[in-house]
Amino acid sequence: MNKIQRIVFTMACLLTFTGGYAWKIAGLVKEGDGGAGATFTATYNSSPVVVNSTDIPASSNVTLTIALSGNDYYLKKLEYEYVMDLGGAESRWNRAPGPGFATRGTIAINTDHAHSYAGDYNFTMPASDVVIYATFAARTDISSFSLTLDGTAASTIYDGSEHVLTLKNGDTPLTIDVDYTISDPGTNSWTNVFSATPEVTGIGKYKGTINSTTLSITRKNLTITAKAQTISYGSSIQTGVSQVNITGLVTNDGLTGITLTPSTSQVTAAGTITPSAATTTKGISNYNVTYNTGLLTITQKDLSGIATVTFTKDYHNYDGSPHQPSIDNTEESNMKVYYGNTRLTLGTNFTFNYTTTPGVYTNGTDYTRPDIYTIDITFTGNYTGSMTANYQIRPEITLPGGFHWSTYYYTPLNMIVPTGMEAYTVGSVTEPGVGLVLQTYILSGVPMLFYHSGDNPVTFYPELVKSTTATKNGTQDAAFIGAASDIDMATTTSGDANNDYWILIRDQFVRTKSGTLTAGKCYLKLPKNQFSTPSLSLSRGLDLDDETTNVISIENGELKIENDKYYDLSGRRVLYPTKGIYIVNGKKIVIK
Repeated sequence: MNKIQRIVFTMACLLTFTGGYAWKIAGLVKEGDGGAGATFTATYNSSPVVVNSTDIPASSNVTLTIALSGNDYYLKKLEYEYVMDLGGAESRWNRAPGPGFATRGTIAINTDHAHSYAGDYNFTMPASDVVIYATFAARTDISSFSLTLDGTAASTIYDGSEHVLTLKNGDTPLTIDVDYTISDPGTNSWTNVFSATPEVTGIGKYKGTINSTTLSITRKNLTITAKAQTISYGSSIQTGVSQVNITGLVTNDGLTGITLTPSTSQVTAAGTITPSAATTTKGISNYNVTYNTGLLTITQKDLSGIATVTFTKDYHNYDGSPHQPSIDNTEESNMKVYYGNTRLTLGTNFTFNYTTTPGVYTNGTDYTRPDIYTIDITFTGNYTGSMTANYQIRPEITLPGGFHWSTYYYTPLNMIVPTGMEAYTVGSVTEPGVGLVLQTYILSGVPMLFYHSGDNPVTFYPELVKSTTATKNGTQDAAFIGAASDIDMATTTSGDANNDYWILIRDQFVRTKSGTLTAGKCYLKLPKNQFSTPSLSLSRGLDLDDETTNVISIENGELKIENDKYYDLSGRRVLYPTKGIYIVNGKKIVIK
């Protein structure tokens, strides 16, 4: 057939195609290795196609079914070829492709890797007779292939990143679910530490199984070292992740928790801090952890200024005998030492000394005199530092009965005015009375007046205070003088022509030129003839109690007892009025 004839024939065929003719599958041909064991059938309209017999209209769907015998081959290629001469369909030289016809067309292999691409294929019948060709090839056994992580080695050290199972044929990596499948553990990538012997099975072009290669991510070495700490006894160590040094954490991992345990709570220069139970963001199980101890130094706790001392009774009243507080380990100890709520133990936690410590005022060490005595406390064992505690022997002051006022002068001690007594200094002296200033303290070296309301003698034991604590209220009038020793008033007055001397008699100051003023008493030294009155009264003021008090006054040179309340013209109550004008029960009276 010459070229013109072929063109005419081809065009005739094309016209015939458009005329709705049916076509036939001229042959099902197997090629390549393994074809003898394969089956190759076609189905059209749910019925088997008979080669060279079944009419199939163009554009109809034909199902090609390929089945493999055994596990050694796979479907490599599926093609169709146009046939122009049905009678010579089996002879290649009768396959005349002619103008507009391809020698062969390819049917895409499906993705049924698990069955080596065998199975059903849908094929659209062209407007021509065709021959179907199926090419088979031997499957490659994977049992000798390398199974690694990331294509490098079967084992790697944890680094926090993902590592992937890789099956390679030489340098060529295979593709999971295309060339092989993996079971047990069922995954092909790992980030954390693991060890597994996966079963890898070839599919598609590959066959065989690998089930003896162990893949693993091994733990990374991690070192956690406690930092050195120095604390004082009784304190706790600092805790938390900032108190350790870390070597070996992978990128983007962090220490989230740590336990730190001290080896001791006692004073030591060689203690240890042991870290344990670390946790990290990515998981501590990914590491081989080495815990290193850190040095713990516990120093003595300085209790200076923070320890406390309690006394069952921190004073004794003067009785001429020596007194010291008991200090021992018994509950009955008079003095106890505490740090917080912890009672310290004598000999273990502290020592003391009071036998060589002088008193504050007398520098005495016989512990019989009134004084503030100091106990030196030195802390030992787990503690250091020192402190002092004070106890005192309180002086005895006895006020006579019958009258309420008494003068007082004593140089060494400062005392707090006890309950039941009032203490005054002389602020001024103006006719007809003495102006008094109420005091909180009985002051050392300051002439004073005591008042008590009772009619009987009374004894007080005032509490001692240090000299820096006691302060005086108001100004002391220099006319009021304390006697440091006995004074013979006759001798004193006879040798002094410029002054009058007044002493306290029966709760009033009266001029005197005779008698002996004993040491510790006080007197008034006033300019000669400054006052015409024979006596000067003492007033405690209107701010005191309002009880009715017997009043001693002088009228016509005789003592007179009055039960009414007397006030001077300034409104001040006068307990012991002398000559002058007073207000009594709202009326003005004159004492002559």
